[in-house]
Amino acid sequence: MAIAATTGVSLEIAPEALAAAIAAAEQAWPREACGFLLGPGANSAQVDRFLEIQNVQDELHREDPARHARTAHTGYTFEPRALLDLVMDETAPVAAKVAFHSHPDGCAELSSLDRDRAFLQEGLLTYPVQHLVIAVRDGRACEARLFDLDQAGDRLVCTRTLNLLSESR
Repeated sequence: MAIAATTGVSLEIAPEALAAAIAAAEQAWPREACGFLLGPGANSAQVDRFLEIQNVQDELHREDPARHARTAHTGYTFEPRALLDLVMDETAPVAAKVAFHSHPDGCAELSSLDRDRAFLQEGLLTYPVQHLVIAVRDGRACEARLFDLDQAGDRLVCTRTLNLLSESR
């Protein structure tokens, strides 16, 4: 499986893929969940699957709280081996098209840390994909927003608020 560049693409997110991301977010609460939404081939706008990746933020915090001040309640880090497997498999028939994480007890907005981590450097995304943030309060998803690059290509902006009832359940 590879990562497909989806910035600027009007993605068609299947209700089942969104429902799976919502379920992961609700099950992880009060921790952040993370993963990718996937779809067939790099040239398709379809997104029809969800791949949850373990959030190792708590482990990093336990090992070095000075370097990793946040716990999984307010942060996420993809499990490195799963992320490497995702990025390195160029032969898979599906590609990662949307990076996902949840915000327990927060809102479906990118935090300043999320925005900083989304870019390797100014104008260059870490993953050239759109970003989905799902807010979860009291164990229930309440809001979901999709973010993409703005026209200048230098910041992520909300391009779509997803209706959790009609689009996923």
